[in-house]
Amino acid sequence: MKRAIVLPSSLVLAALASGCAAAPESPAATTSPTPTSRVETIHVHGVRSLDDISSTTAWVSDRPAHEIGQRVYAYRLSSPAKDFDGAQAMNFAQTDSIAGAGTHHGYALRRLSNGASVTIEFEGRHAARGSEPGAADPTNGGTLRFTGGTGKYRNAHVTSTYTGVVGTREASFDCDCRIEY
Repeated sequence: MKRAIVLPSSLVLAALASGCAAAPESPAATTSPTPTSRVETIHVHGVRSLDDISSTTAWVSDRPAHEIGQRVYAYRLSSPAKDFDGAQAMNFAQTDSIAGAGTHHGYALRRLSNGASVTIEFEGRHAARGSEPGAADPTNGGTLRFTGGTGKYRNAHVTSTYTGVVGTREASFDCDCRIEY
């Protein structure tokens, strides 16, 4: 179900400031790999419908077309790496956009086909969709890092970049992840 709330910008900024304390980094993100660690680069491709599982949007009154949002959506993953192929990623994202372009930040929980899971933090920028017929699909991109995992990914270290495209029916992303075990 989608809900929209219009709030004065001062109220939105005060609410965001009060709830945005920096969280300590997870032990998995701050521990250095050992000299005997194994390194692997895997390609992951994700595709999702443009329908969110859940979303809430608030329009900020400081500038025209300024909105902040909270969204939950799922990607289907494909990859030559057996663990990631066929997996699903649940994304929990916050967006800050003006006329459709802006920044995003969030977390993804990937349940892998081998039963393990990884938690990922991501952040980046997204472009607005062109309004003219035949306009190019907007692109997005950013960085991601593993913040936790189970099984063989329990102590994995990943910091990588991703690129994506939002089409008329679905969105997709691609990432070459360098994983240190």
